[in-house]
Amino acid sequence: MKKILFQTSIIALLFLTACEEQPIDISQMAPPTDRKILIEEFTGANCAACPKGADVIKSLQEEFGGQVVAVSIHTSVSGALGNPLSGSAYDLRTQDGDDLAALFGGLSGIPASVFNRTKFDSQSKMAVLAPDSWASFAISELNLEPIVDLSTDLQYNQDTRELTITIEATPRVDQSGDFRVGVMITESHIVDKQNNDGVVEDDYESNHILRELISSADGDALASSFSLNATITKTYTFQIPPEDNGLWVAEHCNIVTFVSEVNAQEGTIKVLQADEEHLGE
Repeated sequence: MKKILFQTSIIALLFLTACEEQPIDISQMAPPTDRKILIEEFTGANCAACPKGADVIKSLQEEFGGQVVAVSIHTSVSGALGNPLSGSAYDLRTQDGDDLAALFGGLSGIPASVFNRTKFDSQSKMAVLAPDSWASFAISELNLEPIVDLSTDLQYNQDTRELTITIEATPRVDQSGDFRVGVMITESHIVDKQNNDGVVEDDYESNHILRELISSADGDALASSFSLNATITKTYTFQIPPEDNGLWVAEHCNIVTFVSEVNAQEGTIKVLQADEEHLGE
């Protein structure tokens, strides 16, 4: 059972700017399971509210440990909020980030997070604004029983910087569908300028930043059907670029993997299970 102390901290995050509202009941907190969810968070260097979003993600990871896999995404489509600040060392915006924003139906603003690539009935877009609300969406996804187990094995050659990623998906059900696998590489401990509530911090640390999609944005074909306990294996190779002015530091990188089900008729791309492995392990 989760400690009440941590539950209380998450509840508080939901209502940092709405003191008159009543907090959610503790019984809504997710029970300990082996469900792992993917949170794709859109952020920007010139976004004054984005560090608050990062704090919410960090608290969720502290509360639920390895059950919350986070990817923070800088895009060009965020406009001025996504632009690097004057004197920034890095521009963390990527075409891959723009492609993901388009895949999710666009952004109404940032910070915004997508939870298991799900559009909730209460939301106009897949990307959810208002970090104060994010814990409730994360909890709703954590409460769903996974229909597939997922494991990721990494083999990394430090001399050549070649990475081999072996993914094993083991279904818990017999089910047909358009099942996909997604693979991303993220990098943490990136220190640069950040607008934090209107104040520019010169040494702000950004974590789990999307560096590159290794699979396609909407996932690569995995299977057209699941068979109970019949493991499906898929392997990728990726060449880690050379270190460049504090970026592409291999020991700061993680590999994020996930299995999703695409339903073209319903227009959904639901993530069923996620996983994450650190390159240094």
